[in-house]
Amino acid sequence: MPRKPKAIISTGDLDNSIFNGKAPDELREAGFEPSDIQVVSANKMRDKAAEAKFMEEKVEIMIEAGNGPNDPEFVHSGHQGVTQYVRRGVVQPVKRKFLYSLLAANSVKFACAFGKDGSGNEFNRMSGSGQRAHRVSLVSDKNPQGGMKWVQEVVASLSRSGLAA
Repeated sequence: MPRKPKAIISTGDLDNSIFNGKAPDELREAGFEPSDIQVVSANKMRDKAAEAKFMEEKVEIMIEAGNGPNDPEFVHSGHQGVTQYVRRGVVQPVKRKFLYSLLAANSVKFACAFGKDGSGNEFNRMSGSGQRAHRVSLVSDKNPQGGMKWVQEVVASLSRSGLAA
């Protein structure tokens, strides 16, 4: 009869208190209670999963070359801690989430004026102006829910929220 391999660890080796729904002592000391967990409804979970899938789709984009002498050849794009660099002037595939971050990127410049006005009062005025950081073109998008309509909705949404110039 073949010998049964010895398990590295089994549930019998563990303290049973972790299986009865009670939080371990170190979590309870930190103020954790199982009732603190919010249960997400199936409808919301389905919507979030569909949105995550949509944002992971590949689209083809091109970032126009910069006008300044110090504009980088590769543009940084990041989404929730994940980074991708996009080369200027080259059509390339990226995930839609990186296109979103490129659309949301702004460049802000400040002009500072200080001195004395006609009545001798000193002033210091800073006026800021913002504009899109990159000129991005969507070259192809195979999803019928995406494309130009999606880009327009994203830009309009960012403009309403004050996140894009």
